[in-house]
Amino acid sequence: MNTEKFKRIVWFRHDLRTYDNPALFRAAEEQEGVLAVYFICREMLTNHVVAPVQVDFIRRHLLQLNSDLVELNIAMMVIYVDKTTEIVPHLQTLIKQHQVEELFLNAEYPLDEFNRDKQVSETLRAQGLVVKRFHDRVIIPPGMVRNGKGDPYKVFTAFKNNWIEQARV
Repeated sequence: MNTEKFKRIVWFRHDLRTYDNPALFRAAEEQEGVLAVYFICREMLTNHVVAPVQVDFIRRHLLQLNSDLVELNIAMMVIYVDKTTEIVPHLQTLIKQHQVEELFLNAEYPLDEFNRDKQVSETLRAQGLVVKRFHDRVIIPPGMVRNGKGDPYKVFTAFKNNWIEQARV
């Protein structure tokens, strides 16, 4: 059993880069005990009809990511699971095995991924783990542009004007 301590886990998903990666940057700020994790989930590949060429693309990017992380002195694990429900138990094992205190991840917005992340975050937070989620692929996160009453806009022009105003800040 590996007893190396990792204070933080960075859970990589679609964003397989080290440069300009908010979750990785924040996790590595203290430069101690960071473990990168990537789950290959058969269920997600099947449900989203991921083509073999896409799987190869992901494989090649994981190899490059691992190489980049080695240069940063960050360990990486790729874990194969059949179903998304297996992710939490694997994370729990890593958390216990390595005495992890925090999980870092970049937000994903498609419904299946959003629901997966919500379930993982709620479960781990209930067990006392700090989960930190960052926005990296959007200028303004979904649902943040609201009218004065806090409701979604019904008129596009008003939405657009508010979005532009928020994006300028």
